[in-house]
Amino acid sequence: MPANSAERSASSLKGDLASRPQDLPHGLILPPEAVREMVEQEQVKHSPDVFAAAQERLMNEWTIGHYFDGLCLEVIYRPTSQGPEALAVGSDEVFAFKEKTPLDELRKLETFLGY
Repeated sequence: MPANSAERSASSLKGDLASRPQDLPHGLILPPEAVREMVEQEQVKHSPDVFAAAQERLMNEWTIGHYFDGLCLEVIYRPTSQGPEALAVGSDEVFAFKEKTPLDELRKLETFLGY
């Protein structure tokens, strides 16, 4: 069973490719159990010092992929130690976000293309 509201909404919408971007998860998205388990499995393959540098990046990228992969949507997100913060989902939101956000701030963010 999905652990949080973002996971519940994404799980119910992921099969519907006509879903509206505004109905998909926004804000802080906590990594679901499946992603946490994959990161743990990856951790045992690497030395602790090497993995420490990659753990947060993997957690953020795999969480965004868990919710948005295959939906054919662009997502702008801010990586955090808790999970990704989805700031804009879909072309309309992404365009509007880029228009109002200074370039130096945009450079600090990540973009996911869910194709």
